[in-house]
Amino acid sequence: MFLSNSSGSSGSWRTVMDEDFRGGFGKFRTGGNGSKHYPSAKDRSGVALIENTSTLSSNFMSLNSGESRIRVDFSAYVVVFEGDDEFCLDSSSGGSNYKEEVCWSLRDIDNKEWTNVSWEFDAPSSSVSIRLRCAGNHKHDDVLIDEVQVRAQ
Repeated sequence: MFLSNSSGSSGSWRTVMDEDFRGGFGKFRTGGNGSKHYPSAKDRSGVALIENTSTLSSNFMSLNSGESRIRVDFSAYVVVFEGDDEFCLDSSSGGSNYKEEVCWSLRDIDNKEWTNVSWEFDAPSSSVSIRLRCAGNHKHDDVLIDEVQVRAQ
């Protein structure tokens, strides 16, 4: 399965962050209880888990002059989601005050299946941090995250 809002915009994208979680959380820091790292899970090497209301926030990434779009690509695997659970992609230019960019639920993604996700949004400033956030209501509402890539244009 593949979810995307890509506009198909022309021009080249520059990779500003690439994280495969093979060496731990890498370029991300955890927030809340329930974030875990696995050397392998569900047939993938290097996987981060967020559950219930935990988060993964990236380090800050600097953009070049003229870059105004961000594209985030990653794989997600949701476990035991119910109809009111979701996970979200947020952005920040200052490290706090995250803005919700998009949320996905069972209307968009199936339980127990890897889904490749791609999402584009306007850059909030000349530097950006992203956050992947689980918005579940139970400690078993889990999202596995694999291979996050952030690009700018």
